[in-house]
Amino acid sequence: MKAAIPVPVLVVLLATSVITACELARSGPLERDTVYVSTNLRIRERVHREIGTIVPGSYFTYSATPTRDDSWRTALTFRHDALLGEGPRRTVRFVDGRTAFIHIGWVYAVTTDGGATWHHWDAARDLPGWGPCCNYGLIDSVALRKDGNGEMYLSLIENPRGIRPLLTTRDYGVDWVWADPLDGRRVR
Repeated sequence: MKAAIPVPVLVVLLATSVITACELARSGPLERDTVYVSTNLRIRERVHREIGTIVPGSYFTYSATPTRDDSWRTALTFRHDALLGEGPRRTVRFVDGRTAFIHIGWVYAVTTDGGATWHHWDAARDLPGWGPCCNYGLIDSVALRKDGNGEMYLSLIENPRGIRPLLTTRDYGVDWVWADPLDGRRVR
């Protein structure tokens, strides 16, 4: 006769297995290396398949350097649930020779000094009431103009009012303010 495992013990064993599997997950071999070039700035997107986990995704790492230099500085790393072929659409854009931005999932990064420094917006931290899981298409689109004004449209999974949230910026996305386009309320 088999001995039954008590439910609390089973839950602990299962949780420990999941935590151990997550700890083993890591960046694997390079799958894609793409360089985007403007007049004074290059941004490299390197994609590595995740290994050491049951359902692997991909790691996207973005680095930048002036066009006449080879000292790459990491701007952003993001783990995406999708494999390379199923990953996000192009997320690198140049505004001018010194200003560029990257958006992927729920994270946005911008440089206004040719890649020397980067400012980050992360919905998990910066969007009130939004949790860190699992809308990899949260940032639908971003448009910036040369004067620093721009918009970011968000695509919510749960959106009972059908609102397409709009965030606006006046400083290339260093800071974002969002407004409900249906009623005009502004929230910081």
